[in-house]
Amino acid sequence: MEMDPTFMRKTFTARELARLLEDISNEELLGAAASAADTSAPSSRFSAMLSVVASRRGTVIPPAAEDDDVIDPYRRSPRTYELSAAQLTASLPAVERLARLAFAL
Repeated sequence: MEMDPTFMRKTFTARELARLLEDISNEELLGAAASAADTSAPSSRFSAMLSVVASRRGTVIPPAAEDDDVIDPYRRSPRTYELSAAQLTASLPAVERLARLAFAL
């Protein structure tokens, strides 16, 4: 993202995605997916749903920046690896929810 800041609009940390998805219903996500440019392509439906999630940025009170980040465990203690894994694991249901909805249509 440092090389191309425009990707900030299209990318999320797993924790940010989970936080922003909390108040978005499946019906709203499926509605966005149904209006995708190519409704036959799961990637297009997924992208349309991500646009809905991205639109929540700035409308939802953000936590402290570090609350959306996942700690980088590289070359750190085993405890740090465990913390990083726990942060990611807690966010995976949100990612799975989006993927399942994108492939459901």
